Parts: sequence; C-alpha cells; structure tokens
Amino acid sequence: MTPRPNSSGPRWNNRVKPRTRSRGADLAEWGDIARRARPFVLVALFLMAMPIIGVQGWRYFRSSDHFTLKNVEVQGNVRVVPKEILAFAGVGVGQRILELDEGHIAREIERHPRIRSARVRVDLPDRLTVFVEERGASAVVVLGRLYLADERGVVFKRVEDTDEISGLPFITGLNRDELLGEETQGSGQALVSEGIQLATAYSAHAVSREKELGELHHDPLFGWTIVTGDDAMEVRLGSGSLDEKLDRLHHIVRDLAARGARADVVRLDAARDPGRVAVRMQYVGEGDRTSKGDSKRKGRSGKKVRKSRGSALEKAAPNQRKSETKGTPRSGEASGGMR
Repeated sequence: MTPRPNSSGPRWNNRVKPRTRSRGADLAEWGDIARRARPFVLVALFLMAMPIIGVQGWRYFRSSDHFTLKNVEVQGNVRVVPKEILAFAGVGVGQRILELDEGHIAREIERHPRIRSARVRVDLPDRLTVFVEERGASAVVVLGRLYLADERGVVFKRVEDTDEISGLPFITGLNRDELLGEETQGSGQALVSEGIQLATAYSAHAVSREKELGELHHDPLFGWTIVTGDDAMEVRLGSGSLDEKLDRLHHIVRDLAARGARADVVRLDAARDPGRVAVRMQYVGEGDRTSKGDSKRKGRSGKKVRKSRGSALEKAAPNQRKSETKGTPRSGEASGGMR
C-alpha cells in the first residue's frame, strides 16, 4: 500500500516560536516582587535590630541621671524615724532606680524589730515610697532581762532606756527557751498573747479603778496570778471564767476597803469548786512581811511594784516568790532568776 503523503508538512514547521520579552517587562515584574516583599524585609530588619536597641537603651537608662533616686517617702511610721528605716533598707538618694528590688528592700526593712510589715513601691523616674506597719508594745516580758511584746505575743526587742514602758503590764513566769526557741515559739507567743488579753480585760473592768494592775504571773500548773500595782496583792485566777472571777474580785476589794482591811492573797482558782473564794487577810498597821522590813512589798518578779518603772528594772533578774501553801515552792516558781 502506498503511504499517504503528510499534508501538514515537516514537524518543525508546526512548532510555536518562543515569544521574546522586553527588558522593561522584566524590570516591572521584579519591581512588583520587591514591593510585595518589602514589609517582610522591614520586619526582619527590625527584629534583628531589637536586641541592639534594647541593650543600648538599657545602658542609657542605667547611666542617665534622669532615672536616679531623688525622692524617698516613708508612710505609716510612728515611733521609728525615716532615717532609721532607710538605713535598714539600704537605699538613698542618687541610686539608680532601675536597679532597686522592691521585694528585697521590703524584707530588709522588716528586719527592724519595730516593723511588722513593709511594702515598697518604685515610681519612675525618680521616686521611692515605703509603707510600713509598726509593732506596738503591749506588755513587758521578764526573761532574765526585760523584753517588749506586741499584742500578738511576739517578743520583738529588749527594753532600752529610750523605751517607754510606763503603764505596760509585766508578764513573768514564762520559760525563756520555750518563748524564744524556733520549735516552741508558737506556744510561747500564745501564752504572752493570753496574758495581754487578761491585762486588757482587767483594765476594762471596774476592779481596775480600785486596784491597779502591776504584774501577771503564769504558772504551768496553777495558771495566771495577778499582782496589783499599789499593794502587791496576789490574785490567783487560774484559768477560765475570767469575767465571773473579776466580778467576785471587785466585790471582795470593795468589801475590804469598807472594813479598812487589806488582803495578802485572794484565791479564785479552785478548779473543783469555781464559786469558792479564799482570802488571806492582812490588816493595815501590821506592816508588810518582807525580809528586810521594806515599806513596799515586792511582786513575783522580785522588783518593787510601783506605778512608774524606770530603766533600773532592766538590771534586775526575776526572783520567783515561793508559794504560801505548806511552805513549798509552787511549780514553775524558782528563787533564782531565769537564764
């Protein structure tokens, strides 16, 4: 069979010739790509420059006088002067304010015995404000030396000549190791707080107008004993039923005053019979039974109970008085001072 002739001609004649592009069109296309990529390039350059900008900016802020401490304010202080607080804080005018650590400064201030809590605020560019809550002395605790305690029972400092202790109740009979030891500190503070609450209740009662509170003595077995401030009369309260016992004590004191008599010891601590009251009388004119004939009786702490106590009390060690019962010392009452 005779092959059919190829009517289309040679194959290369059917191919489409490539279209040639002008140089201007190529440039326009690249320009369009550059316009689309420009935001991404700028973002990448900005991110690359950020660390350099941050470092240089931090160096500027640290070295600039615009960010130095110029104003320091202390709020909430009553007894402690700002200069003393700032000395514990370790800050002063001229320091770089961006280098101050608020938490660290507050903790350093709280090391002051008179400061219960502290809060620090840094205000740019040049101000520091310190807010403090002070401890107030609610009692004097006798532990060989005299110490101040706040209303929570926390013993926070030793009594100094500059401390005003007039009018504060004295708490004796507590164990120094129990009160200041880390493991038993909580129970010791609870006893001090209980004594302060007792002193507050006594001062608010009508009996305080007849007999001033001078000392509170705690015994582990027999509880609390009040020693009045004018004639050192012992009132053994024990524990519990405080309001009823103070009412009975007030009645006894008024009855003694009407009879022109004075009591040496009033016992309201009968555990089995709470209503039982025992009074050991001492009539005016008999004189106080002291070892050297002193004109004033001494309290359980071994110091004369007066309305005003001076710094000389700090030098005296607490000598515990012996119980009047059967001539034997009560538990927790020793003749020598505490350690």
